Amino acid sequence: SYSVLKRKLRSLITSFTGLDDL
Repeated sequence: SYSVLKRKLRSLITSFTGLDDL
């Protein structure tokens, strides 16, 4: 379930900061 968490976190970070190189 780590993939889902990572994807959710990435989505939040991307939506918040707008960075897409994580």
